[in-house]
Amino acid sequence: MSVAIEFKPQAFIQFVKRPDGATGVGRQLVGYPFHLGRPLKFSGDPIGMSSLYLQSCSGGIFEGDNLGLQFLAQAGTQAHLTSAASTIVHSMTSGESARHRVELEAEADALLEYLPDPVIMFPHANLTSEVEVRLLPGARVLLGEALVLHDPGSCGLAFDTYHSDTVVRDAAGRLLVRDRFMLRGND
Repeated sequence: MSVAIEFKPQAFIQFVKRPDGATGVGRQLVGYPFHLGRPLKFSGDPIGMSSLYLQSCSGGIFEGDNLGLQFLAQAGTQAHLTSAASTIVHSMTSGESARHRVELEAEADALLEYLPDPVIMFPHANLTSEVEVRLLPGARVLLGEALVLHDPGSCGLAFDTYHSDTVVRDAAGRLLVRDRFMLRGND
């Protein structure tokens, strides 16, 4: 029997369309271990797009962590989200794992990009990564997921497991896409 884990996000960020047409940050609630940088603009981005770096000040993901992020792109906004650097998933020695859940909602005609840097899987790390997307008509979401392996002692050790579950639903909650997999480090 599986036990449902309650989702309590440590960060919620709402993207709004400002009077000048550019995307800005509206409501935001960001708590430990996350820190939100100020919105940035980059040449080559669509006009009005805001880019945000979400940083972790904890030093990575640790055994027993249950991390959650929620992002809402209001109608007509354009936002790019990333991390400031790769995130270390530390070794987990007592058999417990860590969970990282992201919920993205893109309203009508919004563009929301969620492209964090890779997670770095240390020996004996166990991580479940969940991404849930809700798309309203005309919305677009671009997702990226990457992981790298690191054995700091060069002992031939690998992470234990990496579970990934990405779900995309329409406005009515109907399943559009589901991509899930599990990797074992020794495989």
